[in-house]
Amino acid sequence: MDMIFRGNHEEILAYVNQYSLYTEAEIALIERGDHEEIMTYVNEHSFASDAEVCLIKRMMHDEIMFYMVRHHFDDIAEIALIKYGTSEEILAYMNEYYFNAEAEKALIKRGNHEEILSYMNKYSLNGEAEKALIKRGNHEEIMAYINKHYFDIKTQILLIERGNHEEIMADISKNLVVSDVQMALIKRGNHEEILSYMNKYSLNGEAEMALIKRGHHEEIMAYLDKYLLYQETEMALIKRGNSEEINAMNVRKNISYVKTAVN
Repeated sequence: MDMIFRGNHEEILAYVNQYSLYTEAEIALIERGDHEEIMTYVNEHSFASDAEVCLIKRMMHDEIMFYMVRHHFDDIAEIALIKYGTSEEILAYMNEYYFNAEAEKALIKRGNHEEILSYMNKYSLNGEAEKALIKRGNHEEIMAYINKHYFDIKTQILLIERGNHEEIMADISKNLVVSDVQMALIKRGNHEEILSYMNKYSLNGEAEMALIKRGHHEEIMAYLDKYLLYQETEMALIKRGNSEEINAMNVRKNISYVKTAVN
């Protein structure tokens, strides 16, 4: 630290060309503001996280770009980059590295469309960042994510609650919607979405029961044409009393029994 405060340029260059500094001295070096000294240090050493933040807040573009070519930022420095960095710097960084979970959320909240699309083109988001993406509500970004990645269960529920038909259809065309998500889909009650999902996947017992209680004849018949019911759901269907549906259920059971016997 004394060496930095003495301010002898040649002495500093000679030292940092060979040896790293402790955090406080790194910060002092950056705050001293000599471009050559900083670049020489970065060429040989990475900064501690607090010093990385100091470098980013200095907002010298060439120093930040030079650093990112050689070193990965620590978590708090990634958040600082998103807060203070230029779009060029952020795009360059995420071309080489993915962000930590908090930084991903910060990136979505920063709200730069190009940055978000570019990041999602390479990396999936953590659950909290996915939620932030849905709450942000940009249709193009959501569709881009669905086309490349898979939402987690909680995010799928948010997507269904958001209620954009195109997004939901895109999601259920590639994702096996499970458990609570199936219930959210049935509760939403969009006929096309329900038929599209059931054309690919069966429902769990709770969602089957919700389908029967919903009482849409075409949907029930479409389901019975492809799948067996759980025993509890069978009883609910019988109590419903629609002879065509009961007959379809029995036909499906017989087909299943024949296939089992043959195998």
